[in-house]
This record gives sequence, structure tokens and C-alpha cells, in this order.
Amino acid sequence: MRVAQASGRLRAQRVVALAIAAVCAGYFWVALDLAWGSTTRPGPGLFPRISAALALLLAVVAAVLAAPLPEPERVSGAWTCSLALLAFCLLLQPLGFVLTGTLLAALLARLLGAATPAQVAAIALPAPLLLHLLFARAFDIKLPAGLLRGWI
Repeated sequence: MRVAQASGRLRAQRVVALAIAAVCAGYFWVALDLAWGSTTRPGPGLFPRISAALALLLAVVAAVLAAPLPEPERVSGAWTCSLALLAFCLLLQPLGFVLTGTLLAALLARLLGAATPAQVAAIALPAPLLLHLLFARAFDIKLPAGLLRGWI
């Protein structure tokens, strides 16, 4: 019975990985209609092609390297992550990227095993600030400021 369950989970992992690969291939196909741009000014098709190709490669590798996983101990972490992402989407405009990102990073750090408040803070505080700086300076993309408008 356990062998059949492990085999079923392995097959499910491969099916999901191949489904993700199919979506990535479709995304790459759609991105082919966008212009490449030039070496000095990338076009709108450059980053979608790169991200789709990398995601496609990772999905195929995941399908090939899939291994039976042990019986899951709990599934509440998946629900918590899903609800956290939903809350992130809902709070992004009113609170802003930095505050919402800090809350999400703190929750995810805790779920992924950060044991002490110092470990959570070491992840949750710099990550959204560095991402905000990266998007604002390198990509010239304005993320929502929310409550910190005028400070960042």
C-alpha cells in the first residue's frame, strides 16, 4: 500500500512539473512576438524570454529528478502561505511594498524554520528594502509606497 502511495505521489510530482513546463513553453511562445530590443536598450521581449526559458529548464529538471517524498506531516503551511500571499496582494496598495513585504517575509521566514526573532528580522527587514531599492534604481520601477510615502 505504501509503495503504491509513493508511486502515486512521484507520478503527481512529475505531472505537475510537466504542466508547469507546458505553461512556461506557452509563455515563451507568446514572448516571441515581442521585440528583443538592442544591446543598449532591451526590448519588451527580452526578460519574458529569459524568465520563461529558465523556468522551463527548471520545470524539466524537476520532472526528471523527481523523487518520492515522505508522507507529509502537515499541510497547514501551504494554506498559511496561500493566505499570506492573498493578504500581501490585498495590503500592497494601502501599506506599500516595504511594509507588506516585511510582513510576508517575516511570516515565510518563520514558516521555513527561522527559530528566533533575530533570525526572522535578519531576513524580513533587509529583503523588502533591498528589493525596493533594486526596482527603483536599477529598473526604474516605482513600487507602491503606501504608508511610507515621502520617506522612501
